[in-house]
Amino acid sequence: MFRTRLLHLSVAAATARRRLSAILAVASAALAAPGAAAGQTATGPAGAKDKAFLDRHVLEHAGEYEALAMRIWDLAEVGYQERESSRLLQERLRTAGFRVEAGVAGIP
Repeated sequence: MFRTRLLHLSVAAATARRRLSAILAVASAALAAPGAAAGQTATGPAGAKDKAFLDRHVLEHAGEYEALAMRIWDLAEVGYQERESSRLLQERLRTAGFRVEAGVAGIP
């Protein structure tokens, strides 16, 4: 029983890390786009220069992203009620220069 529970927690933690990694990769890609911090959207596909920047950025910040993912995992908030988790992600995105609108559709 204990072993099954531990395995379930391990799988859940890995899933949470993958989800956060995907979110942050998308956010990083948007940040890498010209004018992203000014709220503009990129036009056209990213070039090799943008991909190299993104690869470097994700690798350089991997420890920070993993720490954030684990902090969120430790909060163990109920789905669609993730107030602190949402606050942490919003804070990270604002720090990166994104404009964030909280509470859309009643979700924190």
